[in-house]
Amino acid sequence: TAPKLAPVTIGFINSISEETLLTLISPMGTLDIEKALLVAMLLKAEGDIYDDQGKEDDAYYRYVKALYFSIEVLLRNPEVAELTTVRDIEDMLNELEDFELPLKTKTQLFRYYEHMGHYDKAENTLFDIVESNDAEYPMLEPGTAFYERLLTKSNADLAAGNFSQDEAQEGLAELQQRYA
Repeated sequence: TAPKLAPVTIGFINSISEETLLTLISPMGTLDIEKALLVAMLLKAEGDIYDDQGKEDDAYYRYVKALYFSIEVLLRNPEVAELTTVRDIEDMLNELEDFELPLKTKTQLFRYYEHMGHYDKAENTLFDIVESNDAEYPMLEPGTAFYERLLTKSNADLAAGNFSQDEAQEGLAELQQRYA
């Protein structure tokens, strides 16, 4: 059967924060993957419509929220995420490349890039967040953990992600220096 979102309108979905909506579709703390994918699909479709109409600002907000839900599904349940989810994420990233993303989205994107093996992009996103100096998004602990995970990977795995052991060591040192 098709997932149901109770009597929820797209206006309601657009009016509340991503975190609040995730809580609403996560009974007993477990994300309802079907509902999250449905929300992402609806928001992306609405963003596409606004984009076709030349309403970039309206499209931006829909794409950012859809991106958030798509990445959340992929990170919380990787075996459920299909190729279409990854393709949708990449499509939205292309649509959003000329825009500044919110820090909560960048934080999620950092995790997504590492998950996908794009270590160079993960590092760039990490330092983009660090440079914001936003106390709400401290990155020393997640950044240190990221570099420690990279340092356990083979040179071949790192090379596939456009990275190296030396870059991981240098990045870790730079991260720790910035928070010293």
